[in-house]
Amino acid sequence: MKAAETGPRVVQPYQPVEIGQGAKMGLLPQGRQNYVVAWEDFEGSVERAKAYVGDSIRPNSLSGGLRTDGDDALFTGAFRTDTVPARITVRVGTGPEQAAGMLMLPGEPGWGTYHLDAAGAGAPEETTTVTAYGADGAVLATLSFEPFQAGR
Repeated sequence: MKAAETGPRVVQPYQPVEIGQGAKMGLLPQGRQNYVVAWEDFEGSVERAKAYVGDSIRPNSLSGGLRTDGDDALFTGAFRTDTVPARITVRVGTGPEQAAGMLMLPGEPGWGTYHLDAAGAGAPEETTTVTAYGADGAVLATLSFEPFQAGR
């Protein structure tokens, strides 16, 4: 079994984790589903985020974000599920499911984050679907979003 399919990596609050393309992700114990993704000044981003509530996403759901820079795409988001996902995947259009990395705080916070470095993949031109799976393969939550198109 691949590491990305064994559940989230447990990290300490505020711990910077390299997630690709020079970005660092950190999880905060303050608020609900509160995390940062920073390319510069990680510590400053964490300090500012301490004042925010966080995503506060619905139970058994996912949030999603996407940053593109040229041909590089970085998918990030949070999960809030009753069961900790065994894996989270990202699929663009009818392409293959790609395993995302996952992070969560110690204990049972009921949430965590995911990230997928899609360097070189370009900005998605089709619907992106993020899926969280339980250890038994059951779907815990899904999120679909359309690509951003300039001039729309």
